Amino acid sequence: DLLFEAADHLDAPAVIIGMQGDPSRAKYDGICSESNPQKCNGFARLNNHLREKAGAFGKPVLLIHGDTSPYCTDKGFGGKEAPLLWRFNAAGDYKVLDAVTITVNLADKNEPFAMKTLREGLKPDPQC
Repeated sequence: DLLFEAADHLDAPAVIIGMQGDPSRAKYDGICSESNPQKCNGFARLNNHLREKAGAFGKPVLLIHGDTSPYCTDKGFGGKEAPLLWRFNAAGDYKVLDAVTITVNLADKNEPFAMKTLREGLKPDPQC
């Protein structure tokens, strides 16, 4: 909440969030609760909250994470609720060993974030 409140207050043109875990992968569906603490999606609440906040923000939001091997972008991660929310699965897990540069071009409404590896210029797969 504080991140998006600060971004609104500053009239930020975009938000970039970084985290470790891959919020797109879950063995189970459903929100974790006291009655369902194990066979649930540990990222469900986070994903729902992020989509809600990103949708209300109404400007580009990039979620960067690692933890799984595909080096890719997911432009549909926000769904209909947050169409300007992108997910980037960063380089790592021994598939792509390099730093990644991210260029922000807010004039490009279809692709405001562009990524490529620092040494070889490898772009992520356009779809996760």
